Amino acid sequence: MEELFKEQSQKILIYMSVETIDDPEDLNVSHSQLNSLPIDAIVTDVAGESMSWKTGGIITTDSKEIVCEKKYKSLLKLSYKIEVEGEEFIGYKKNGQMQIKNLDSNYIRLYIHREK
Repeated sequence: MEELFKEQSQKILIYMSVETIDDPEDLNVSHSQLNSLPIDAIVTDVAGESMSWKTGGIITTDSKEIVCEKKYKSLLKLSYKIEVEGEEFIGYKKNGQMQIKNLDSNYIRLYIHREK
């Protein structure tokens, strides 16, 4: 896996944000985007039918699978958006939790998709 990661990885940008409550009565919030943090990851496209099956209902043509080092797990969980080759994605969440799977002791996998 180490050799594959060295050969196939590319830079992606992880964006964090700070949430501010604008109106406590209406629960309106705004996000202030922070600077991006680059990480290395293997990025592959996922077909729409496959994404719907793997995530339990998300149907989108713009989906990707990311494999990266395990040390970035907490960063990905807190991410506001993920930028791959100039396109913005969000991580697949179920019950408010980002769905990140362990591949082995050093690498994790997650699915990202574009919001419409």
